[in-house]
Amino acid sequence: MLAISIMNGLVMGVIYALAALGVSLVVGIMNVVNFAHGELYILAGYFSYLFASALGVNFVLAMVIAVGLVFVLGLLIEYLLIRPTYGNDMYSLILTFILSIVLQNAYLLIFGPYPNKPPLWVKGATDVFGFSSTATSAWPPLRPARR
Repeated sequence: MLAISIMNGLVMGVIYALAALGVSLVVGIMNVVNFAHGELYILAGYFSYLFASALGVNFVLAMVIAVGLVFVLGLLIEYLLIRPTYGNDMYSLILTFILSIVLQNAYLLIFGPYPNKPPLWVKGATDVFGFSSTATSAWPPLRPARR
């Protein structure tokens, strides 16, 4: 049980570290506080869900395509919305805050308030570093493998 908790904590820590790294890069390089950073992160998740479930694309390929699409969308947001506000930090702060609210409500309208279950990425059962995993749920809990 302790090993499972440690593994789950490490996975969540890596996810938070990646999100924080993106925010710190944007603030450090562009000197813009982007409140919509998390919403773009969520959009990549929704895109990968749609590609994998609705279009039947491989789960890993769907994630790569989703990251590419969100990257292009981020470039468009920077070029069309944020670039005109360079030099005035308050305008960029307000703009990204409004963009965050708009994107949150758009996701709520499009995808609904309930979580979506992604397609199974593990067929059958597998063994990961001595922990077994079955395909009964999208992100199955890991338990010690029986030998």
